[in-house]
Amino acid sequence: MEAVALKEKLNHARELCPGMCECDYQFAKYLATELSDMIMPEGVILTLSLLFNDVQKIPKGMFPTADYYVVTRKRRRAIISQAIFVLQIIDAITDSVFSETVRCECEKTFGWKVVRRVKTPENEDYPPNVKAAVDWWTGQIQRQGTTIEVGGMPFPALTKEFTVEEIQRFRTALANEIMFNRVSYLSVDYYPDIHLSVAGKAAGIDDNYALFLFPSKVSMSIYQESVTVYSGNSKIEIWHSDSLNESEELLPTAKKEQGSCERKNDHQEDDDILDGWWMGEDLSGDDDWLEDCPLT
Repeated sequence: MEAVALKEKLNHARELCPGMCECDYQFAKYLATELSDMIMPEGVILTLSLLFNDVQKIPKGMFPTADYYVVTRKRRRAIISQAIFVLQIIDAITDSVFSETVRCECEKTFGWKVVRRVKTPENEDYPPNVKAAVDWWTGQIQRQGTTIEVGGMPFPALTKEFTVEEIQRFRTALANEIMFNRVSYLSVDYYPDIHLSVAGKAAGIDDNYALFLFPSKVSMSIYQESVTVYSGNSKIEIWHSDSLNESEELLPTAKKEQGSCERKNDHQEDDDILDGWWMGEDLSGDDDWLEDCPLT
């Protein structure tokens, strides 16, 4: 096996592996800062071990970049528990031999097991705002670990490893719901709304699976100029029309208007704080909720 330029690829994880959570991309960037330009799977495991040790010791850790997370005592466990999803990024940006070796070593070292994501089809022709929405929800239903914590104790989670055909049906159904019904708002309380349910059932997600596979207490607004995800008191814009090419056309959905029904946020005036929420920043004065948040 040859060494891989993983550092460079992790720095471009957003483009190479769309639909992950912001915290996944930030952790990938954090990991990339400490990797050699060319690295073998064993080097990835060693670096992860050092990073986790460093997170526990902040602000006196080995790596100065560790303070990127502005880690507090309560957040350390959340960062480490969510780091498992970097395996899905490594799956997407490296060959199967390299990624499988990393997975096997991570399972031995950290006990990590995570569902493999299906590669996004390349022959789709959706408007960019619709594609951003579909990519995000496709990533979320596949963002599954094999255990969950209840009262601090690990229990087996109800998981589903999708086939290529199931993911294609999910994406097609959701895109059709958005475009043909001109949907500008999607949400999950504990169960997905009617539009997400239609897409889920097309992929074989019944009501029992829906409770586990969709993130809870999350919503998304889809406008001509932006796509934004909300959770709790916080939001993150996952796509904006500033990134459009001149040749691309938008879905003629709702425009964001003055006084629209977009969810309000007490912290909208401070984008830095909102970006920080996805990294585990405390917006509410109590960040205990972070450890259970499906998006962090």
